[in-house]
Amino acid sequence: MAELCPNSQTDEQIVKKRRISDTNSDDPTSRFPDHVLHLIFSYLKSQDLFTVRLVSKNWHRNTPSYFPLEFEESISFLYTINTPFNVIQEAHNKFLEWIRSSLETCQSELKKAEKRIIRVKFERHENINDLLELINEIDFHEVYLRFGCFNYWIPFIFQSKCLRVVHLTRGGIDKDLFSDETNFVCLEEVELDSVNLSGETLSKFISKCPNIRELKLVNCLLLRSVVLPKVDRLKKLYVQLVGSYPSITDVQVIAPSLQVFHFVHFTRCNVAVNMDIRACRMLREFHLECPTFPVGFDHEHFISDFPHLENLNLGPCQTSKRVKISSPSLRKLTLMFTQLYNYNYSRKSVVSVPNLCSFQYVGRTFKSSLAPSETRKLLKTIGINLIPHVEKINRAWFLQLRSHLTKLNNRIGLALTIFDQGICNEFLISRREDNCCADTQNKCWRHFLKDFKVRELVTNEKEETKEFNFIFTWQL
Repeated sequence: MAELCPNSQTDEQIVKKRRISDTNSDDPTSRFPDHVLHLIFSYLKSQDLFTVRLVSKNWHRNTPSYFPLEFEESISFLYTINTPFNVIQEAHNKFLEWIRSSLETCQSELKKAEKRIIRVKFERHENINDLLELINEIDFHEVYLRFGCFNYWIPFIFQSKCLRVVHLTRGGIDKDLFSDETNFVCLEEVELDSVNLSGETLSKFISKCPNIRELKLVNCLLLRSVVLPKVDRLKKLYVQLVGSYPSITDVQVIAPSLQVFHFVHFTRCNVAVNMDIRACRMLREFHLECPTFPVGFDHEHFISDFPHLENLNLGPCQTSKRVKISSPSLRKLTLMFTQLYNYNYSRKSVVSVPNLCSFQYVGRTFKSSLAPSETRKLLKTIGINLIPHVEKINRAWFLQLRSHLTKLNNRIGLALTIFDQGICNEFLISRREDNCCADTQNKCWRHFLKDFKVRELVTNEKEETKEFNFIFTWQL
């Protein structure tokens, strides 16, 4: 009978088991074998590996080893417009020699590392082709290059057998680089910032990256079109063109696995972009920020092609036709200075999202027609951020605005961003009346005030005149 009874446990053993149980409950990955955890972490980039190592000893032990190299020419030598050219060139050559010697010295460490990363920030472009060839001979996993000028044309795209990430800043890429049959099979992430390339060059480049998952294009001067006819594994696409650049005129993306698409387009030419992304039916997050509503969308069925869309950010997207936003899957909606309405339909709702959880609005004034309808069950927060252009803001103005907003029947967070101190003097220095807030329906602005910030806009210490904006936040 005694043999059937379990052995008695000491208090120390019980406490130890509880600690192990608590640890496992806090960290579900502790149940994974080391090789599985190591494989998961191997997909992370170097900047994420550093953070992962700090989480726990178990994570630190199973993090792939990585060896980063970083070189910045502006730190090694500072020169002015009066510095002689021969002095600048000599310093530049020394910088290149420093990189060469470092690569030779670190050969053993590079071979041992499971991930090899190099970051180089050039100030000049003379005589760097040979150095790029040397870098290309080493199988780096991540390459980050910033060139010193826009008119330097990159001689080749790195062909490392294990290259996964390429970030290029400035410089140019010619379409002739992709005339052969070379493919970049391992390349998963490409970021081009201020790089000169045409739409045709971009299409050729990406067509040779069958496993690309993330593509980011920022202020690429010569880019007029983004045509990606077949990118089956692309998950994230970011296109940004802001400044005095010619416009992107055409966007066509056939990416059945695309989940995130951000398109930010504000240029000197206020033209409507032709956009066709109907094939991206797995889209979950869509940011569309441009002055004019793109051509190619059905106004009455704007997001009907994206049955899984959860996050939508729009603004201003001016159009003469009413745009209807209707989706049962949408959870978060942000409208920024949007003009998605026609004055003939101003009293009709254009937002019908029954499962919306968060609604944010930024603009000069709030249009009631843009308020979401049929969302009272799940909608927890409504954020209204107004930047009003009025001559005076006082108690009467605030009460009128509050009366307008409280018709939404939700807890509303209201923020006013005011750039003119004279406008908000009523808020800052006006005296409180004796019967203030006595009436439950007529409470003053102070009663609902949750937060107040004064934010400096000019950070240059040499500037004599400082500019500020005043941010009032209420919980209505």
